[in-house]
Amino acid sequence: MKLSIVIAAALLLAAPAQATPTPGDTPRAERLGALCEEGLSTACKLLVQETGGNCAAPAGSGCRYDSRVFTVVNPDELMVLVPGLEAQGWSRISTVEHCQELTGAKDWTQLMTDAEFEGMDACLTEHT
Repeated sequence: MKLSIVIAAALLLAAPAQATPTPGDTPRAERLGALCEEGLSTACKLLVQETGGNCAAPAGSGCRYDSRVFTVVNPDELMVLVPGLEAQGWSRISTVEHCQELTGAKDWTQLMTDAEFEGMDACLTEHT
């Protein structure tokens, strides 16, 4: 088991990091997080380094957040993509409806103005 973790870590470190819109939220960081959750301390150290400590992992990992205390509030909640903002990815319907209310948009499925798109985009980013 430990050999497979070490091999996975070696392969992970050899893979180039990919840029995404949110710093620290990369496929590489996700893989490091998974290895850290399995107990590989080297992966935890690299995760902290790559995210500047803005990560979730078991207590003592160096991450700001303890991954063992998070709970999913409503795991069966509908997830949606906002048309025109697909780059944001999937969001909970409650979050989208909340952002719709804050931006004053009549219908999140038919955003029309720049203000609606910019407001929804900023709100969804804030809730990510």
